[in-house]
Amino acid sequence: MQLVRMYVVRHCESLWNCASKEQRASGEGLRDARLSEVGIRQAEQLKKSIKDIAGQVKVVLSSPLTRALQTAEAISLGLGGVPIVILPALREVRRDVSDLGSPPEELAKAFDFSSINDLKAEWWLQQCEEHDVKVECSELHECGVCVAARIKTVREVMKCAEAEGRTSCACSARGGSPEQGIGFCARQSLVQGIGAKPQFQGAKPQFQSTAASKAIIMVSHSDFIRALCGRDLSNGEIVKLA
Repeated sequence: MQLVRMYVVRHCESLWNCASKEQRASGEGLRDARLSEVGIRQAEQLKKSIKDIAGQVKVVLSSPLTRALQTAEAISLGLGGVPIVILPALREVRRDVSDLGSPPEELAKAFDFSSINDLKAEWWLQQCEEHDVKVECSELHECGVCVAARIKTVREVMKCAEAEGRTSCACSARGGSPEQGIGFCARQSLVQGIGAKPQFQGAKPQFQSTAASKAIIMVSHSDFIRALCGRDLSNGEIVKLA
């Protein structure tokens, strides 16, 4: 049984990453920061560096923040146009103005990704049902409970894609909303991306792989990647998780 290989990428350099302390303090022009000129060059380099896994990557999962989507777009082009699926759970831990996202209608003007339509109006402020009521989430603060819930969501998605044989899809069985990442496999975006066919046995869907060799790339952010796997990545760096 061959496992699906999982890669994680930190987005390329953004305008926030290269901003001065004064610029960060004012926040002007840094909300949902785009890639800097350096970041655009990094994305081009990244696009070239991943060509050795072209044909293996079946889907790119991306945070909905603009800097991540720009990075994901470059990766997709470098891999011959593999599909990009937006997974809100991959967004950055909310601490700064750059971590405040753009409404779906604005993202749809810049990116031609169908999964943008699944986003809620203020998707970047979504809370889990069990968030820390003692440390209330605010516009520029996300509590640890909500971050942990997003990590759990991403790990569930990874589990659903793990085996080439038949893999039980726990998150589909639980239900929930696409905006939270729960129920992601129920929408079959990931399943279609990695070349699997849904088979149903009772209440739980099972997935039978049709792809001989497959991998998934996730595009996220420094603090969330550190929380997810304990790795500190540079802008535009890619590492294999499994």
